[in-house]
This record gives sequence, C-alpha cells and structure tokens, in this order.
Amino acid sequence: MNLHVHDLTSRLGEYLARRVPPKSFGGDENLKSEQMNEYIRILRRFAPEGDALAAWWRTFADRLSDETDTWAWPSPKDVARAARAAGSTAKPTGGGWKPDSVTINLARLNAGQPIGEDWLWGRNALRLEAAGASRHVLRQRRVQLAEGMAETYPPDQVRAKLLDLKARHEAARREDEDSQVIRRDAVIPDKAAFSKSELEALVE
Repeated sequence: MNLHVHDLTSRLGEYLARRVPPKSFGGDENLKSEQMNEYIRILRRFAPEGDALAAWWRTFADRLSDETDTWAWPSPKDVARAARAAGSTAKPTGGGWKPDSVTINLARLNAGQPIGEDWLWGRNALRLEAAGASRHVLRQRRVQLAEGMAETYPPDQVRAKLLDLKARHEAARREDEDSQVIRRDAVIPDKAAFSKSELEALVE
C-alpha cells in the first residue's frame, strides 16, 4: 500500500467510524473491507496526491454530507458524485470562484443538515461562531451527534470520544482567547522615541 492509498484509507476510516454500516453487513468484517476497497477505488480516480489532498478531502467530505441525509455509510454513487464535485472545485482556477467552507457549513448548520464533527467542536466551530452561528444551535447539534454515537457504539467509546472532542474545543477556545489578549496588549513602537541628537549619540 503506497502512502497515498494509506492516507485515503485512514481519512475514510475516520469518516465511516462516525456512521452506521449497512445492516446487511451484520458482523461480517470481510463485507466491510470489500466496501472500503470499493470506496478507495473511486477516491483514487479523483483525489490529488501530496499536500493538495487535505484541502480536497475537506471539500469532498462537505459534498458527501450534502449528498447523504442519514448517518449511514454512503452509497458508492454518492461517494463518486461528491469526489467528482470536489475535484471540480478544489483545483486552482486563477482568480475564479472558490467555495467558502464556513458559509457552506453555517448554512448547513442553520438548515439542520448533516455537519461534520470538525465543525461542531474545535477551531472550525469557533469560525462558525465568528460568522454568526448560535452557540445554542451548535450545542443542540452536538447533542444530536452524541445521541447518534450512543446508538451505534459502546458507552466507553462514546464517552472517550466526547471527552476528546470537548477537550479539543476548550483548547481551541483558550488559544483563541490567548491570541486576542496578545493582540490587545501589543505595544506599537513609537517611531519618534528618539530625537536626532539622541540617535547620533548612540552611533559611534
């Protein structure tokens, strides 16, 4: 497995871990593995390699959330459609239009549409707040996502995941508050702090 496939598999695994596999799979890990392989074959047709993958994946995940109405694993057709759309918007187009992920996810949040956990906790959640998202609405969506996790995973896993997300969010908020304090306390140098004679005296 090359690095590109490994990266795709890792990202896809994290995405699917938050969703419910088809009931027809039962406990058959082989069926899950075969489905994962089908997804990866689709993604390899569209996903860029290297540094461009991270930005492409964010767009792909956003598009895929638009395509799916439930927390179930997506259909291969939905994956292909989202991957194709991500490929058409993630590539640089000079001075052309680029999707605004904050605007897209703010609209999705307010419309009650599926939204990724990275937009409910952490730095992206703070970006949504700065763009006008209601903290009350954000908390409601976190509770909904937590309830979905509780229906799918064992209590210990859900508790650990939610504690991690909460800690990540609190750390992002502290970092944001610290940066604001630094900006407020920044001292603007006084360009007229020295007279010409004082400067001349400091020069040999």
